[in-house]
Amino acid sequence: VDAIEMAKKQGALTVGISDYADSALLKAADLTICSPNKEVNGPKTRSYVASNLRGLLLASELAALKGQDVKALQASLVEAPAVVRQILAQNEQVVKQFAESRVAQPNARIVFTAAGPAYATAMEATLKVVETMLLHASAWELEEAVHGTWVSQKEGELLVIFAPRGDSFKKCEILLRGMKTIGAKVWVITDEQNGMQGADFTTILPASTNELTFPLYAILPVYQFIYFHCLAQGLAPDRAPYEDAKFMQARFEMRTWR
Repeated sequence: VDAIEMAKKQGALTVGISDYADSALLKAADLTICSPNKEVNGPKTRSYVASNLRGLLLASELAALKGQDVKALQASLVEAPAVVRQILAQNEQVVKQFAESRVAQPNARIVFTAAGPAYATAMEATLKVVETMLLHASAWELEEAVHGTWVSQKEGELLVIFAPRGDSFKKCEILLRGMKTIGAKVWVITDEQNGMQGADFTTILPASTNELTFPLYAILPVYQFIYFHCLAQGLAPDRAPYEDAKFMQARFEMRTWR
């Protein structure tokens, strides 16, 4: 809200995107995009995908107005809900088994790494692991990972590589080879239909139009992994850690600061 108000003072046209029609953000913005996507329970698993989708729809419309050919992108965005259902159905059981196999390392850190648009997906995955599984997690930008953060990987920890087809794919392969050299466990999530040689576990997504649409789908198997891992640990994925009254009070204090 502060950013919107500051931008308006500078003469900018502002757009607010929210799931809540009465939100302070929409009241402050010049133009609004609101859709019924409210989430009542704990860690949110729709907001990230929905925000990405609405942002891409808006960007594609603006690009079309400028005369750019975005028909393929727009067609893929229209198909996104069906693709999401396909990914969730195809991966549910295999991801469930993989998540349950990881419970033997209950306190092991999970690291997510990606480049470009997918880096935001790595940060979203990190947040959800921390606030739902109550484990330590980290997000590495791909160049930083191969530059030096990889040396912190410990036995038992899991490295998840988001590897869309495109400019960053070969660097993802380099990271995978290096991590396997030190015996790391690696999960690769990719839309490259041949996968990536050497991974311990691979999730292959439908081929995306480009790297912009990859984040819409790449987070879904991670949400499934978190859900089944929580159940296997006896945690409530929709409530942890807010079953503890102190955490709920702390959340209330931080959400009402304005």
